[in-house]
Amino acid sequence: MRILFEHSGYRVSVAACVAEAVQIGVHDTPDVVLLDMSLKGGEDGLDVLARWRECGIVGPRVIALTGHGDDATRERCAEAGCEDVLLKPVPAARLVALVGSLR
Repeated sequence: MRILFEHSGYRVSVAACVAEAVQIGVHDTPDVVLLDMSLKGGEDGLDVLARWRECGIVGPRVIALTGHGDDATRERCAEAGCEDVLLKPVPAARLVALVGSLR
């Protein structure tokens, strides 16, 4: 996805775990976040949003990406502040168009 978005003209930061994502948010808060619900080491992607709030980081528009299409997952994402939840795999063109609409 990094190559896809860089090729589309976006500046991209990538994090594989909660700690990396928190550091990115602290040092350079992104405008739009594609947040995978399942991170390295079994971490929950929504923990990134909770940690950002603890650090006073607000503002990124967040789209959750998950393999779980159940209502409970959608509710958790909405409560955490995600604008949308997309079920993986998501077509590349749809992702680029969605991010473009959020800029």
